[in-house]
Amino acid sequence: IQYQQKQGDLGAIEARIAWLRADDKPDEKAICALAMQGGNIGGAEALYRLAFCVEPSSLALKHMRRAAASGHLAAIEVEGRLCLSGKLTNDCDFSRLCRAAQAGRLGAASAVGWHLSAQSDLQAADAGAWLQRAAQTGDAVAQNNLGEWQERHGVRDAKNRLALSWYLKSAKAGLPAAMVNSARILATGSAAECAQARQWLAQAQARGLPQAGQWASSLECVSASEMSK
Repeated sequence: IQYQQKQGDLGAIEARIAWLRADDKPDEKAICALAMQGGNIGGAEALYRLAFCVEPSSLALKHMRRAAASGHLAAIEVEGRLCLSGKLTNDCDFSRLCRAAQAGRLGAASAVGWHLSAQSDLQAADAGAWLQRAAQTGDAVAQNNLGEWQERHGVRDAKNRLALSWYLKSAKAGLPAAMVNSARILATGSAAECAQARQWLAQAQARGLPQAGQWASSLECVSASEMSK
């Protein structure tokens, strides 16, 4: 394979990239050199890997979009997420993101679900199915998004317990936004749940959301001494 790679065989180049990436301590410099070699001859996997090797970001985006245009599913997912976030506004093709989701990319399924949830009520039903698919496999972002979908479009329960169950799964996986969402619902419950809300907000603050500390200080939880009475 190394001999064929040196002769410029694209299959061998991308096989070498995969081989090196599987190592316990991947040689990033060697991977980037191979990605450059493969990218120069249009290899989709090589272009995708090359996007993580180069600067400025405009050049990285160029390689990522070339990989997406070649049908690379992970690159399509990245491109789709950039489009949905508003960071990329030109030539956004949402249908490609749908195809990536249908091909099994969980992140793409989560992104499609989130996009559809903001559309008409008819599309919102499809959104729940896409989010459910990704959330059930453990995708933390999808779990948080599914919780938000449940609050807006799902079966209504008195205290949003179904939404809370998804928020908590995502929060336990370490997603700060889900910690805040969990706290938001828990804070309306019992004194013990309000105390849990404070704990989640503290974790969210520790993970980079400084405003979570301000929200925690505004909670009117019953003190531990009062709870024990």
